[in-house]
Amino acid sequence: EAESYYKHCITDAVSRQGELDRVKERIIIHTRKLICQGDTVLKETTINLFHYQRQQTEPVPLGYHNLEVTCRPSEPGETYLRYIFKRRKREQVRETFEFIAAGKKSPPAGRRKTSNPPMG
Repeated sequence: EAESYYKHCITDAVSRQGELDRVKERIIIHTRKLICQGDTVLKETTINLFHYQRQQTEPVPLGYHNLEVTCRPSEPGETYLRYIFKRRKREQVRETFEFIAAGKKSPPAGRRKTSNPPMG
């Protein structure tokens, strides 16, 4: 009975781990979509601002022109995507759950205690 319950707990832990992974993936995808939308709006706004400013005033100072030029080729969500890829490389090791039969012992975790202390 205990072994059956143990197997059930392991199955439940694996199931929950998979569910957490799916939720995490959905959150990352949704966050990326929102950041892409924000990046698109910022890019269009910046380009339009400088376009209208150029039409209505004197030539744009060189610093502002450089900002416009660097803004044009950027892709929405690119910075966030690089962040996610960097983060995945240094991500923690996932916990794994597996069933260990009742007759087998788990590997020793550390030194064994002895009943007689060493004499020295």
